[in-house]
Amino acid sequence: MGAHVSVRFLFTCTSCPGYSLFLSASSCGAGDKLSVVILPADLDSYTYTVATMNPYINYTVSVLAVNDAGDGHPNTTYVITDQEVPQSPSTLTAAVVSSTEIRVSWTISGPEPGPTTYTLNVIPDSPETSRLETVIVFSTTTLLVTNLEEYRTYTFNLTASTIKGTAAYYSPTLPSAKTNAAAPGPVENFVVARPDGPDFTTVTVSWSLPSVLQRNSDITKFMFAHNATGGNLNSAPELISVVDSVTRTLVVVPQTTYYIEVYAVGTDFSLTEYVGVKSTKIYHAPPGGKHISKWELTSLKSITR
Repeated sequence: MGAHVSVRFLFTCTSCPGYSLFLSASSCGAGDKLSVVILPADLDSYTYTVATMNPYINYTVSVLAVNDAGDGHPNTTYVITDQEVPQSPSTLTAAVVSSTEIRVSWTISGPEPGPTTYTLNVIPDSPETSRLETVIVFSTTTLLVTNLEEYRTYTFNLTASTIKGTAAYYSPTLPSAKTNAAAPGPVENFVVARPDGPDFTTVTVSWSLPSVLQRNSDITKFMFAHNATGGNLNSAPELISVVDSVTRTLVVVPQTTYYIEVYAVGTDFSLTEYVGVKSTKIYHAPPGGKHISKWELTSLKSITR
């Protein structure tokens, strides 16, 4: 007989809830059906292509013949669609969390293209070097970047990749954020030394700014304190304006111990002050020449008479 036979394809998607399945279907539920009418001449061998399925989806596909008596027995197979290159991430943003943390967030369009790795490029100001952070879950669209330097600006860029390839980096203006300020680190090149020569009553104290990655704020001043044995270093520290390198000369008493302290003070954009790490040195002033005893002094007086 020359009657046409209807062949029904049953597509059951097991891993794509919420996504369009094929053709004009609006959902991806078990039992979605697509009927295709074929000629008797094509019954022995027939190929049908479904062109609008999503990547990396598990499908159960059943093929069965249908006539006036009803549906025949299905022939079932299982298939997973191929992976593809991801879309580029979009709406990349950066928000400061603390003095050492920034949270980066993004969005990405389309269904999951396969096991996806996000690669975040963390770009600091000099003298730091860039580093890469990775996230290996497609649905994760935020990353807390930690172990950053205090009061430093970081810029971020992001891409996504699967085994099929890597998307272009995020292309609009890159987001940046500056970590919160913190207390400065110790001053650099802190030295206490007596000048060469016979002068035993002076000592020079020198230091320079903390290293770039230890400033942690906008350095506004140095505090300089010194006192002899038993003195209170914090009683009246001297405020010194900020320059790259500072040298001070102290007048000391021979055979006396001195405690000398220096630290930096910084502020942030709100002018909150941050007291830096204090650096302290102990200086023992040497004797100031030969000591003359009472006996020697008496002998000298006798000789001069």
